Amino acid sequence: MLAGFLNHIPESYQLSCCSPYELRPLSLRFPRIHWKPYTEAYRKEAIANCDAWLGLGGSPFQHSVSSWFTDHLKSEAHWCKYDNKPMYFLGIGGQDEAAYRNTTLKTVADQARHIWTRDESTYVAVKKLVKDNTRIDLASDLAHSFFETYSLQSIQSRTLATVLNFDYANWPNLNIAIQALNALPTDRKLWLIQESRVLPGAEHDLYKQLDNSLKSLWEIYLADIPGCSLKTLAEHWPSTEYLFTARFHSALASAWAGTKTVVINTNSKLESIALDLQVPLVGVNATPEIIIEAFSQAKPVPRALLSQKALLAKNAIKAFLDMIG
Repeated sequence: MLAGFLNHIPESYQLSCCSPYELRPLSLRFPRIHWKPYTEAYRKEAIANCDAWLGLGGSPFQHSVSSWFTDHLKSEAHWCKYDNKPMYFLGIGGQDEAAYRNTTLKTVADQARHIWTRDESTYVAVKKLVKDNTRIDLASDLAHSFFETYSLQSIQSRTLATVLNFDYANWPNLNIAIQALNALPTDRKLWLIQESRVLPGAEHDLYKQLDNSLKSLWEIYLADIPGCSLKTLAEHWPSTEYLFTARFHSALASAWAGTKTVVINTNSKLESIALDLQVPLVGVNATPEIIIEAFSQAKPVPRALLSQKALLAKNAIKAFLDMIG
């Protein structure tokens, strides 16, 4: 998302961001941005010295799993209001219905000068949420601009990847679903890890929960190479013939690769990307028969649709730049 955004930002713009993670890897990958520690003092300073505050990408409309994003936005909005700084959201989405009922998130959305959503589901929900819905526009995820710029590998036939995440929750259907994937005509199976941290319900954790008979069939493959360039990162993505995923951006990457993708409906975010990409969607308790039937219907996403999404992202960035002057 960030790389897609930077593709269209003139060098004259000064950009800063406070992050709770190690700053050096971020600085190596995105040297244009002034990375600062995620402390109250640095966040206040960044807002006080900026011309505009931008919520870039991701799912700010999420609340049911954790209140961390809501708490973060509450503070940011308070400081922006105090310093009279305009707030914008660009290429953003929603993750759960509870977020649209949250009064804090509604207040933040009302304070924003303009919001560009990354999918139609979020667009419809936010238009109902805010007082002035003329400030809401439909765009697309900014990562489309990244994938239009950087080439992925050619499709590797008879390969399958999973990218699974259940947001700190267990997946009772894990072994049943993974066992079902054995019915696909594949010679290589990749347990693709998008989230390098070992978090409950994420890729590393779910792999540990696999039956031993299934573990031996899967090859661990890390999507990220710390410190590498964006070009190398794109080339490293394994363009498998099939993908079974519960991650938004893995579905998007595989769409650009030409992978036959099936999305697991763990939240409204995943439902929205499946609808946007027009790929099959299955429930978390889907039977083996339903999963295999979904793959039989899966086709590569038309390049014309993806190019349209990339253009929407580019136009939204341009509209944002025109708005801030």
